[in-house]
Amino acid sequence: MKASRAWERVAKGHVRTLGVGLFAGIVALTVTVAAPAVQASAPKGLKLNSRGIPNLHGVSVPLGKGAGAPHVGDAVTYTAEQLLKSWGANTSLTLGEGPAVVAGVVGGHLVATGGPFTAEINGGLVLFGPSQPAEDYEFIVARGINNYAQLKGKVVAVSAPGVGDAVLTSVLLKKEHLTGKVTIEYTGSATNSVAAFIGGRVAAFWTNSTSAVAMTQKKVYYKPMISARLLLPAEADSYEAAKSSWLRTNFADAEAIDLAWLYASRIFNTNEALWLKYAAGYTGHSVPVVQMKLAYQAYKREQLFPDNASAFTKANIKANYDLAEKTGTLDKQYRSKPESAYAFVKAWETAVKIFDAHPKTY
Repeated sequence: MKASRAWERVAKGHVRTLGVGLFAGIVALTVTVAAPAVQASAPKGLKLNSRGIPNLHGVSVPLGKGAGAPHVGDAVTYTAEQLLKSWGANTSLTLGEGPAVVAGVVGGHLVATGGPFTAEINGGLVLFGPSQPAEDYEFIVARGINNYAQLKGKVVAVSAPGVGDAVLTSVLLKKEHLTGKVTIEYTGSATNSVAAFIGGRVAAFWTNSTSAVAMTQKKVYYKPMISARLLLPAEADSYEAAKSSWLRTNFADAEAIDLAWLYASRIFNTNEALWLKYAAGYTGHSVPVVQMKLAYQAYKREQLFPDNASAFTKANIKANYDLAEKTGTLDKQYRSKPESAYAFVKAWETAVKIFDAHPKTY
């Protein structure tokens, strides 16, 4: 999706927030130049205590997340935000469709956001850390469909253009020679896709673990066909991204955001009770505890949040860039660029060193 369309979505109010009001007075504009390479020479690092906890008093880091509504699988992002608050930062977490929160960063209302690769690159942002390092999706079909050929002429749900399930759908349809032979319905969110599937409006879609657990509990029939991990092993759900100008002048803040993500992932991997507490707070206690526990177990099996350097690697970034080029989802001005034009790994590498030096924190 082009940056100008992303701004139009914000102007139409397609943004929900946690802790802050809706974006106000956003003026539509078009990003027409690629982001310059980030060069942080002699970056000013974080001030840490003996436990590896930074002092962020006086630091303002309003963040975004490309999610239409609070989702259990995004609780690690919320946990990271809560950690930043506990370190003294003035922070908040704004939710919206991927292109919308990217537009919020472009417009200066947010300093960084977790969002889909294509939307962030086409918005002129630079990746600097992980948000959801892997795709938590499974392609499922309705009763009566036993093979891909039977999808011909049917409707497949996709949450929005350019996001994770859209990329997965495009690749799968091409692989099964179904491109142009099914109807795509853009539902607006994963929750809407579930409702469309249960209501019989769509025959198939990519569902996440939380939705699969919920449908199983409601005794909704579905047939799993393939997982995202099998179709596209290197595909990431979302990255943390910001403007190159912000990264050049706020290295320590980017480092703190990455460090918070690492500590949040450690909580996920080692402290189920605390993670469930954060997940309940994030979702406003709207998800039954039993369902959250089942979702947690599914995420743990899939190793969705590795608390180590593997969560954000040059190889993974390049694989996602190459895929975006191959599928034609990158705008023309962002194609055939060097890694330095769309990724900045120094803040992440520095955060990993701090994290590794404090194995008992959290």
